[in-house]
Amino acid sequence: MPIDTLFLDAGGVLVFPNWARVSEVLARHGVRADAHALAAAEPHVKRQIDVADIISTTDDKQRGWRYFDLIFERIGVPSSDATAAAVGELYQYHQALNLWECVPETVEARLRDLRRLGLRLAVVSNANGRLGVVFERLGLAKYFDCLIDSFHEGVEKPDPRLFEIALSRCGARAERTLHVGDLYHVDVVGARAAGLSAVLFDAADLYGDVDCPRVRSLEDLVRMLGGAGGGPAIQEKPERVPYRVTDLAASYDPIRTLPVAVVLDNVRSAYNVGAFFRTADGVRAEKLYLCGFTARPPHAMVAKTALGAEASVAWQGESEAVEIIRALTSRGYEIAAIETSLQAVDLFEWRPAFPVCVVFGHEVDGLPPKILDTCDARIRIPMLGSKHSLNVATAGGVVLYELLRKYRLLGGRDGG
Repeated sequence: MPIDTLFLDAGGVLVFPNWARVSEVLARHGVRADAHALAAAEPHVKRQIDVADIISTTDDKQRGWRYFDLIFERIGVPSSDATAAAVGELYQYHQALNLWECVPETVEARLRDLRRLGLRLAVVSNANGRLGVVFERLGLAKYFDCLIDSFHEGVEKPDPRLFEIALSRCGARAERTLHVGDLYHVDVVGARAAGLSAVLFDAADLYGDVDCPRVRSLEDLVRMLGGAGGGPAIQEKPERVPYRVTDLAASYDPIRTLPVAVVLDNVRSAYNVGAFFRTADGVRAEKLYLCGFTARPPHAMVAKTALGAEASVAWQGESEAVEIIRALTSRGYEIAAIETSLQAVDLFEWRPAFPVCVVFGHEVDGLPPKILDTCDARIRIPMLGSKHSLNVATAGGVVLYELLRKYRLLGGRDGG
């Protein structure tokens, strides 16, 4: 479905730190730092901070203090009482007027281009309560239908609630809204958790390994969305636009959440667990239950294959899978073990009665009898070659997307 609403991050997309002011303040405290060197260091420091473990354990204010120290360190300026005093002075200025006050000369022209595309525009920013003030001062507020400042809302990205507030304030629908921001684990992960599509604003081309579309400028964004012509698109594969932006996504609009829970019992590989998170995000599965010794976030190997999905998918850790299965049974879930037994039903012949819980076990040993005895059905994937089973994460992808297909054919209704 085509988008009609565009959310933009403020800092790093529309406005940037006034590095000349930073350089001047440092100089007053006896520290020499070239403004151009500071500006060149900033994207690399943001990339250094933009990892799941840091974003999930800090807030925007905490990262802000570390941000300046790392920038100074990168250009060879060691932390000292003088740099601390300078940062304190900059903080006071930021609280009063906002240090992110530099607007590239092409920003207003590109905002007009986006307006000509008929898009509703909003800013969704982790800010300090001065977003409206600085945007009025810089002449940018007039281009936007609403400005969402996390300080006033009491919640910040990547929490999906900030995006939900913005959707409500703008009268927009998640499936028709695209968010553009400059931090993957803040903007992309948060937007996806709220059901939005997301594009990463990667001006320095430092995120070649991420799983989302990227642009290096607002000009690229306008081209991506079908506006100003001329010049090649920045993406090596221009077809890699968010699926939910396309007309193909329209038939999935009724599916807000796929009523499928996934139980992983004693899955030994954390990489497989991360892959389940990513697949669960792809189909909007209801929840993952990580049981026994199955790895749980925060975990480096889970994060490596989840690519941020561990922040967008609901999950719960439990010692015993049987207890979770009994609880889901009491709530009316059909419990299906994904197993290679003789009693199993072919996946593609199975007629699930939603809501469904699918249970996956150990990569070698499978599921123990005490779990199999609690299941309503045993399901297997057809294997026509010499191997009798798939990798558990691959099997999870096959099963979850088959369930998504079946649920869509039911029109989002319970089957049976």
